[in-house]
Amino acid sequence: SACFGLGWHDLYVKDIIAAIENMLPEGKQQKFAYLGIEFIHNKAASPQQEIQQQAIIEAYPSIRKLALNGTESPSLFPDDALAIRIHSLGGQKLNSAGQDLAQTLFEQFDFDIKANPEYATEKKGQPTAFYLTVTPEPLRLSNEHTLVNTVIATNPNVFSYCNPLAGLTEKGILIIQSSFTEAKEVWCSLPSQAQKHILEKQIKLFFIDAVKIAAESDKTLSAQFDLQHIVFKSVFFKVTNILENTDKTEEEIQLLIDNKLDLVKRSYNEVNEIIASDMSVTESSLNQ
Repeated sequence: SACFGLGWHDLYVKDIIAAIENMLPEGKQQKFAYLGIEFIHNKAASPQQEIQQQAIIEAYPSIRKLALNGTESPSLFPDDALAIRIHSLGGQKLNSAGQDLAQTLFEQFDFDIKANPEYATEKKGQPTAFYLTVTPEPLRLSNEHTLVNTVIATNPNVFSYCNPLAGLTEKGILIIQSSFTEAKEVWCSLPSQAQKHILEKQIKLFFIDAVKIAAESDKTLSAQFDLQHIVFKSVFFKVTNILENTDKTEEEIQLLIDNKLDLVKRSYNEVNEIIASDMSVTESSLNQ
């Protein structure tokens, strides 16, 4: 027997694998277990968590053995699928941005879409994320992704409150907001650990100042978040291979992305790529 779903935890592929491995002749053959949850983490995230975990172990000595944990979930997406995660802060209309990108991909380019925001209620100023899977064929998976191949970070301080590189696959794409104009400046603004990860995983890194473009396009503050989202949506189409097999011209694609064609064209022209292999890891960053 196994219990899963506690605390709204999803059941991932790795948990199914762990359950099967438990039943094999060489497995634990544990009669009862919990799936998709770790009562005790192998490495505590902080001294406070370490103290809490020790207290739990003292009260429940066998609790570590109750959970079955597999390795990292394998990707079950088709080879040409895109798994996307968008990072933002509450109050910046992230759900509207994710829904707009999903709607454009579905209505204008006939892709099959699975889209969902994080389960937690969005709170103003607090980190939030939106998940989107794009495939040319129906996709049965519907839970939150542990692996993604495209990340869009709409806030320039994203590394200060989360790790946008978590779960980003090798040679994946990271699109970030930055007010810097030079690739070297943007690179130096990243934490050194992020720089190392980008180099090791050969991640393709792109940056654009969507805030500036939106402000110059419309002085109305209430409209600027929507315009920023159009900028990032346009950059997504420019830098990913999502439309590599289409017979449409770049002009036709831009017309389908959004009716604000001037904004789409400007986004196409102003996005820049950082060639990470030309950079080196810095000991400190501009935002530290």
